[in-house]
Amino acid sequence: MSAFGGQAGEGTATIVVVNWNGREWLEGCLASALAQEHDAAFDVVLVDNGSSDDSVAFVRERFPDVRLLENPRNNYAGANNLGAASSDAEFIVCLNTDTRVPPDWLHELLAPLREDASIGGVTPLVLFEDGRVNSTGIETLPGFHWRDRHFGRANAEGLEAGVVEGISGCSAAWRRSCWEQVGGLDEDFHMYYEDVDMSLRARRDGWRLWFTPKSVVHHAYNASIRKREKLEAESQGDALKDRLGERNRLFVIARHYSRLLIESLATSRFLLHERESDVRSGLALLFAKWEEDDASELARSELARLALRLRVIALEREAWARGNEVELKARDQSVRAMRRHLEQVAAAQEAERRSWRGRVQRLEDQLRDGLGSRSRAESEALDLRGRLVDQATAYEAQGQRDREALRSASAAYEREIAHREGVIADLRRLLSERDAELVRGRARS
Repeated sequence: MSAFGGQAGEGTATIVVVNWNGREWLEGCLASALAQEHDAAFDVVLVDNGSSDDSVAFVRERFPDVRLLENPRNNYAGANNLGAASSDAEFIVCLNTDTRVPPDWLHELLAPLREDASIGGVTPLVLFEDGRVNSTGIETLPGFHWRDRHFGRANAEGLEAGVVEGISGCSAAWRRSCWEQVGGLDEDFHMYYEDVDMSLRARRDGWRLWFTPKSVVHHAYNASIRKREKLEAESQGDALKDRLGERNRLFVIARHYSRLLIESLATSRFLLHERESDVRSGLALLFAKWEEDDASELARSELARLALRLRVIALEREAWARGNEVELKARDQSVRAMRRHLEQVAAAQEAERRSWRGRVQRLEDQLRDGLGSRSRAESEALDLRGRLVDQATAYEAQGQRDREALRSASAAYEREIAHREGVIADLRRLLSERDAELVRGRARS
């Protein structure tokens, strides 16, 4: 990293990373942001919105080169403004925590701004981790909704640089003079559509917005969704994107398409279905944006129609509430009947459990008795086995001795037979000689 101490200079940049309980993503994000190969000075500032997951301590210990700002309130737009105001760098770069960037990301992202003074902001090529396209900027849909361009496209092949309607807040580079001219991000939005609003304000003031496919960001898009689902499961949140998204869309329409506000209110679910406290605070902010600049004259001329429309919406809310009350009563009766049924089932199950518990106890008693008998039988069997082993050993020893005695007697017997056979042979030889002498004697006589 090339640090510049917050002083302005040609090509200098401050990378602003806003964090709220994103500890698991900070290693990859900050390490890749610090590793940028840029020909001018830049620094990285992390604005923490009151995290409770040890993010601050982790960054202080692991990334001493990252400037750390602690924001007392969890407001995404406000945190970006705070980070932007913390330096005088020529360019302000916003980067989500759940991203990783290659070493040339920053240099390529700032190149269009350095080459063309009419460009106020640049959006990079944002890819999912599997290579699909997440965003190439923001585009307008029918009915005045906005979304990421090329969202879900299989790959980035063939995408070309050029002017876009808006810049995605996932990763964006802004010329400081443009940022300051339009007033930065509107903190009333908190998050969602704040990037759409700032893009429209920049274009209103004559700035061009640009997309470059040479600068690439890898985005773990589902990270924020998983975190929100976890919070909802823990009753710490209630679909923040749904609550703020529609309200903030109306903010954009009130400020930039003021003639369409009443029609948009008539078709929006915000006034009809959101909590009353959210509707009250939302309407106050909505009217403030509706009365800005050249919309004030329109606002005065349309107040009567708006009041009528709001009255109709109020009646619809009352009818919706009454309908919900009837439905809730019916559900309550159903729940009570179900509870009684479950209590009866639970009582029957408890009785059956007690019956089975008695049976199990009896079986355990029988098993203990059986184990006692088995233990005695095993002891007797072991004793008998010992005696049999001893007797077998004695028999084996006696057999060995008998075999030795038999082998010894057999050897003696064989020697005796051999001796007798020798004596018999000698006697036969003597008899033969005697017979020969008798024959010779008869012959002489």
